[in-house]
Amino acid sequence: MRKLLSLASCLLVAAPLAAQLQYSAGLVSASELRALAIGNGGGGLRTVPANTDLSAGWTLTSIASLASATTTVSFLHGGTGPTVVTIEESCTASYYPNQPASGATGPHWIRFVLRSSSPSGGRLRVSFTTDQLFGTTSGSASVDIGADGSDEFSAQPGQFLAQDYFVAIDSIGTPILIRTSAFARSAPTSRIRTTLSLRFEPATACTATSYGPGCGPSLSFGERFVGATKDVTFRITGAPPLALGVEAIGLVRANLPIPGTNCVLLTQPVVTLPLGIDSNGNGEITHPVPYDLPFTLDIQDVAVQSAGGSIVLITSDALEVVCR
Repeated sequence: MRKLLSLASCLLVAAPLAAQLQYSAGLVSASELRALAIGNGGGGLRTVPANTDLSAGWTLTSIASLASATTTVSFLHGGTGPTVVTIEESCTASYYPNQPASGATGPHWIRFVLRSSSPSGGRLRVSFTTDQLFGTTSGSASVDIGADGSDEFSAQPGQFLAQDYFVAIDSIGTPILIRTSAFARSAPTSRIRTTLSLRFEPATACTATSYGPGCGPSLSFGERFVGATKDVTFRITGAPPLALGVEAIGLVRANLPIPGTNCVLLTQPVVTLPLGIDSNGNGEITHPVPYDLPFTLDIQDVAVQSAGGSIVLITSDALEVVCR
């Protein structure tokens, strides 16, 4: 716990960066999209074929004299910022003597896919609102993250829901299946309009740049997503076996020679943490951090060894870690 709190105190004063993970997002119809309005003795079916690219947005409308059915799809993807998918379903139906009317959309299946060149993730906020609802109506909305046949989110007209999920993404891509529908039948007048929105906010992406001369050990960096957090790990190799270790965490670089050695302190520490080094001269520290926290830190490991009654400090190279 002390380790996590110490790192958190350092991260809170680290300068945030605006840019985030570069990732791609796509939106296609996974089934035929359908809108059907029937009224005044006639009607018309409007369709969009399966596998149609919807990333430019799409409006599908069927209109009769007493009814209408409309599906509106919007898609906003900025490349590094949030991606937003919005699907609005709207149906109306009015009664005229001996001329019943109805409007129906769906059921639609739409595939939303997220990809990144390296393993990453982010928060997916799913929300559902009902803007109009009266008369004889029905409908549904659901979201299946991973397209595994299990809905993580489902809603019915009349509900107002919002839920957050963590979504892992990689180069293969994570599919998210979206299902929506709406129906209105004259009795005497019915109207329904619902909106399903998905907003994906990417996690930070980290890079580590080695700098400065070490005097023996080497320092490396790794990150791994664990649910809604990210494990940031620093590993030292080539240190004196079973030596005492210290991890120095700073915000700026330094170049301070250590007296009596050819080693250099390469950061001005604001936090130091104990580091265990095993019999092979290896050690590591893992820090769980929020997946979307941007920061810049300088890290260097130091091995403390007793030699001839004296204390000797042996330093690794340093890493500048940028997560944005």
